[in-house]
Amino acid sequence: MALSSLTPAQIASLPLKTIAGLTIADIQGLTPAQAGAFTRKQIAVLSTANVAALSSADIAALGIPQVTALTTAQVAALTTAQVAALTTSEIAALTGRQAAALTVAQIAVLTMAQAAALSTAAVSALSPAQVAALVAADIAALSTTQIAALGASVAALTTAQVAALTAAQIAALTARQAKALTMAQIAVLTTTQVAALTASDIAALGSAGIAALSPAQLTALTAANIAALSTTQIAGLSAAAIAVLSTAQVAALSTTQIRALSPAQVAVLTAAQVAALTAADIVVLTSRQVGALTAVQIGALTGAQVVALAAADIAVLGGAQVAALTTADIRYYVAPATKQSLRFEGGYKLESGAQKRQVRDRS
Repeated sequence: MALSSLTPAQIASLPLKTIAGLTIADIQGLTPAQAGAFTRKQIAVLSTANVAALSSADIAALGIPQVTALTTAQVAALTTAQVAALTTSEIAALTGRQAAALTVAQIAVLTMAQAAALSTAAVSALSPAQVAALVAADIAALSTTQIAALGASVAALTTAQVAALTAAQIAALTARQAKALTMAQIAVLTTTQVAALTASDIAALGSAGIAALSPAQLTALTAANIAALSTTQIAGLSAAAIAVLSTAQVAALSTTQIRALSPAQVAVLTAAQVAALTAADIVVLTSRQVGALTAVQIGALTGAQVVALAAADIAVLGGAQVAALTTADIRYYVAPATKQSLRFEGGYKLESGAQKRQVRDRS
């Protein structure tokens, strides 16, 4: 009796030896209802050739128990058409071992709905090569939980895939994943994506990762992200990077971060950035940093900032810097309790008095 003439119930009752001996012709003659009648044990004994011979309709007719019964060899033998025919319920039922058995070609044909249906166990089992095979649309369809499940395999994402990540997905990256990002991947992050990075992600990028950010990307960093930068990351910023920071970002820097700036970095701060420094920031400036301030920067200092300068800082100011101090700044400056004259580099001195000070000519 031909297999095609059997009822689904009869097929389900066939001995495993009979199932194992089926030919490709037998399999191709099955209806979806008959294929859907195979038991888990029967599915497991089908040859890979027979599995590949099932029609797309037959594949779609399989139940969850049957799908989970497929061996890794059988999964790898599925044609791309068969993979595309798997329902989202069937995809969701794939185990981690089965997902790991999918070929790159099979991964590439997954639809957005299928990709979104993968369990976190299946996602975490994907190899870097499999992750890279997902189309950009599939990546964008992944949930934040699935993104986190990718683990360090995020390093395998192509730049097109990285660009497809949503702000929510970026925010879901773990610190371990952020650390795994390559310089090429960091370079293609949009300003929206950069703004979505968490403080822990920023810290995990390391000095090289932060240095790889473009000026446009740097301006997208939130105040929380700026505050999360380590002193090493701060010290690694280029002059161009320092110059593009907004006043809000400069104001978000801690005194520890301010003190980590090199004299060269201090020298490129704009007048607006200097004005954004708090009195506490000014207090922690070293004499070398103060000495690097330009006349324009000195002129941007407020009275409160001038007051915050230490006597040792005032002493290193040169002629052009002293000349840049406004009358209001000078009157704001309160000399140390000793009320001794403070001499500037180059011979200028700040003469002490009861309530105000004046800058005199060379003495």
